[in-house]
Amino acid sequence: MLLTTRGRRRRRSGVGLLAAATLAVTCLGAAPAGAATVTDPAHYVDVFVGTQDNHAANTTESAYGDTTPGATTPFGMVDFNPNTYNTAGGSYTNQGGYEYDADQIRGFALNRVSGTGCANTNGAEDFPILPYTGSLPGGVLPSSPATDIKSYYAGFGHDNESASPGSYDVTLDNGVRSELTATARTADARFGFPSGGDSGTLLFDTAGSLNGSSATTVHLVGNDVIEGSTTVQATCKQGVSYTAYFSAKFSSPFTSAGTWQGATMNAVDPGPDTDVTATSTAAHGTGAFVGFAPGSHVTAAIGLSYVSVDGARQNLRAEATGHSFDTLRTRAHDTWSRTLGRVAVTSGRPTSAARTAQLTTFYTALYHSLLHPSLFDDVDGSYTGYDKKTHRVRRGHHEYTTYSSWDTYRGEAQLVALLFPDRASDINQSITDMATQVGWYNWPMLNAGQNKMAGDSLDVVLSEADAFGATDYDRAGALASLKAAQTLIANDASGAPAGGVPATNHRAGFYQYAALGFEPSTSSIAWPTSTTLEYAIDDFAIAQLADRLGDSAAREKFMQRAQSWQNLYDPVQNALTPRNKNGFDRTVDLDVNTGQFSEGSGSQYGWMVPQNVAALVAKKGGAEAVEKQLDTFFSNLAPGSTNANPGSNSPYAYMSNEIDSQDPELYDWVGRPDRAADVNKEIRDALWSSNTPDGLYGNDDLGALSSWYVWSSIGLYPAIQGRSELVVSGPAFTSVKITSSGRSGRTYVINAPHQSDSARYVTGMRVNGMKTSASWLPESFARRGGTVDFTMSAKPGSWGTGAKDVPPSFDEGSDVYNNVGTTPVGEGSLGSFDASNNTYQADALPAPGAEVAQPGSDVTYTWPDVAAGAPDNWIPHGQTVDMKGRHASALSFLGAATNGPATGTAQVTYTDGTRQSVPVALDDWTTPTLAAGTDVTVLTSPHRNNAAGTADSTAAHVYGTAPQALDASKGIASVTLPVSTDKGIMHVFAVGTAPATTS
Repeated sequence: MLLTTRGRRRRRSGVGLLAAATLAVTCLGAAPAGAATVTDPAHYVDVFVGTQDNHAANTTESAYGDTTPGATTPFGMVDFNPNTYNTAGGSYTNQGGYEYDADQIRGFALNRVSGTGCANTNGAEDFPILPYTGSLPGGVLPSSPATDIKSYYAGFGHDNESASPGSYDVTLDNGVRSELTATARTADARFGFPSGGDSGTLLFDTAGSLNGSSATTVHLVGNDVIEGSTTVQATCKQGVSYTAYFSAKFSSPFTSAGTWQGATMNAVDPGPDTDVTATSTAAHGTGAFVGFAPGSHVTAAIGLSYVSVDGARQNLRAEATGHSFDTLRTRAHDTWSRTLGRVAVTSGRPTSAARTAQLTTFYTALYHSLLHPSLFDDVDGSYTGYDKKTHRVRRGHHEYTTYSSWDTYRGEAQLVALLFPDRASDINQSITDMATQVGWYNWPMLNAGQNKMAGDSLDVVLSEADAFGATDYDRAGALASLKAAQTLIANDASGAPAGGVPATNHRAGFYQYAALGFEPSTSSIAWPTSTTLEYAIDDFAIAQLADRLGDSAAREKFMQRAQSWQNLYDPVQNALTPRNKNGFDRTVDLDVNTGQFSEGSGSQYGWMVPQNVAALVAKKGGAEAVEKQLDTFFSNLAPGSTNANPGSNSPYAYMSNEIDSQDPELYDWVGRPDRAADVNKEIRDALWSSNTPDGLYGNDDLGALSSWYVWSSIGLYPAIQGRSELVVSGPAFTSVKITSSGRSGRTYVINAPHQSDSARYVTGMRVNGMKTSASWLPESFARRGGTVDFTMSAKPGSWGTGAKDVPPSFDEGSDVYNNVGTTPVGEGSLGSFDASNNTYQADALPAPGAEVAQPGSDVTYTWPDVAAGAPDNWIPHGQTVDMKGRHASALSFLGAATNGPATGTAQVTYTDGTRQSVPVALDDWTTPTLAAGTDVTVLTSPHRNNAAGTADSTAAHVYGTAPQALDASKGIASVTLPVSTDKGIMHVFAVGTAPATTS
């Protein structure tokens, strides 16, 4: 029997009663008395959580989960869901989708994008169906829905509504009972019409998609079939459109029928030979209405396809034909129960009510995490690609689409790969297919490619899924596509496009990032500073994939870019700071959402360096200093109006968005895993304690927010995006057993028998029986499975506090050249020296690896030995240059400044450990202004290349700093470039020395 829960209060008590009846003692570990686990996790899911805007949260971004109680299956193509309308209006209503405060339903739509922002344009909700019980004067509707759609909305109340995974049921105020369920590719409904009054009618608002419809067709076929298609713009009304198709088969013949096309309505005498079509290019512009006798109980099985109407028919025949509505609903529930049961948890909370509440929160979050990406191929394997051509998947595999990758790469993608490595492999192949067909995108919906949000995050999704063992896809093709898409391309015969961005590259602002090493804050792209941070993570992920595939050259190239975040670290502010051609922009308030950072403040982005946390900790003053900074950062978690700086306008953690998802685990890097446990619990208690419609404090973003709660409760987090190490905070359950799907044979067992809300600190850990003090699990654990036994205590211990216990950081690429300052003639788009479009002409400078002498001194330099278009100089941020123990009497730096001059201080480290400070002062490359003797011109390029492929007549110089005397008796171990410089941007091509004098 399916759980049905009506109304807000009844839903909560109903879940509790059923949960108490289905508790069973676990056999995993020695659970304390009263601890229990779950036999049917689907019964614990409250699908109404996240459907109400939490007005009191008062965040800058939406405090609306934007989830739906509609009927769907895991990763299903179909999400048969009610769309609502609130007649009261107001700033918090009618944002699209299902809103708990609404009083009308405006249709049951076949598809949905769960948890998006872009209120009113969040996308999909195609082919809404509206039950109607009024009269049909002259055999047609009283008015055309094209001009009067709101008159057909139906009132409803929560006391007449129930829902559970795979099922939705509501009796509308007009007396029509509407029951919904779904298979992967079909929407299945049962409508019960009142026995008195006029006949029951169903309106198929074929052009009623949330984002409007630009081309729609509806087709009445015989007396029991409706078919059609619509073309719709994707989420946020950005990018190209997609086309959806449906085929609906009814259990009873129509007693009346008709179509509308604009204001014109036409009655149809339904019969076996009926064949009527209507079209429109306007929202609500066309549709069909079909009637049934009063008191009828009619089922409709509706196939959905993104290939063709024939594909929708095939999907319908394969998945729903011959099965009763009740059978399909039971199957949907059972599918969810099996899927959610892959994570079996044991709650050790002291009372039945407390255990029920925890299990409900957990399985609801897991449910929301497994709605997307969405199945996209038909039952015959056909799908419409991003190139709008029909393709076919490999036999036994599937195509998936709709990725909010900016959100999901921080936790959800790894969760899917952990639980479903076979499905994640297909997801990776689907991403690779997209790259092969049209390029690389950030946030595609269905087969409509879009570049929403900062970064290029599908790079990370693919790499981290691969790291979790999702490797059954064209890995070599994926890496090749990534390398091609993220490589600056030289000018063709016609010259580069404006700004130097190659036409085949889809990264916004990619030219400056790849050539200069950061996106200037004055860039015209959205969120330029956070874009640099995102691209650095993206490139780290590509480097990790390249490493796994043995491509060392690609690994080195992308690891250099993965350290681009260091170009933004400003020692004066001790923060990652917007930077432009004139230096760090210290006028930007880092505690406010200024537009430099996507959906957040600079303070919230200030920790987003998951690839190299150790370097960030070192720059910010070391472990003790960072611990205090983190304590301040997490000192205010409350999202409500009592927060003086709510949401993204805040110096505090913004845990109701995904920016800071990995930040609680930063405590592990400073030897304080106990604080990671504290903060995780504080966040769960502050933001996840309410199993109510307003129990999500932000857009769920296709399950990304919910996946954080799942990982946090398990006590592990994939905090190094692009890889699969798991950082430990400690579980919120006494036991967890995870069983991966497919042929992997992986199981993960987590035992914490003495865990409780107070005994939340890990004081000991064994991995597969071996004791370890490391506060993280290696990639081998994620790929193979294993058992973790935790010792939990009420007070912190010494576990995880040692210097060698911290999770890994990856600093490869930190010390190599990080700017492309010279380019061949006609290929200026390969570099950017001045945070604009200009570079030196390589043809006028020494050959790679050539020796260069400073005029008037004994100093010589080695010109960078690199290929054209490769980084050839340092923008200093404290890089270490290996001097291999050479002896020298003097030291000099070869370089220049842009928008300079620029000065700083370098450090010489001798082989005996002693150090010497050395001043560095370099003139502007085109306008020298430093006093004579400060530096000297060594090289001159008579022209500068620009990104458009042409050259100007401005002479550009390379200078040598005044030689600084050294202790020639000591060998030089290394030279550390300036940590910061004043004014413009300093560039160093080489470190030169004068020979040691002999006695």
